[in-house]
Amino acid sequence: MSISAGNDMDTKVGNNDMLNVSKSQTIDIGDSKEETIAEEYQLNAKNIREEASDSMLLYSKTHEQKADSSMKLDGGKGLELKASSISLN
Repeated sequence: MSISAGNDMDTKVGNNDMLNVSKSQTIDIGDSKEETIAEEYQLNAKNIREEASDSMLLYSKTHEQKADSSMKLDGGKGLELKASSISLN
């Protein structure tokens, strides 16, 4: 299947949209991608890898990372923690 749009493409769905891919899906974007989600974004996978060739910024009011077995932080040449209070158990 091939979908082609010369310049702009706009797809609107009234209620629900589902895409099922039986093996692999690759999306190549030449410049930038922006997604706006009104409520919640959930991604489930056996393994997830995020990689940025320059920098990665995460912003939120609250941020939580949890590992049930183990967690490793590797700061390369340095690791900087800034907070009014830091607790290590």
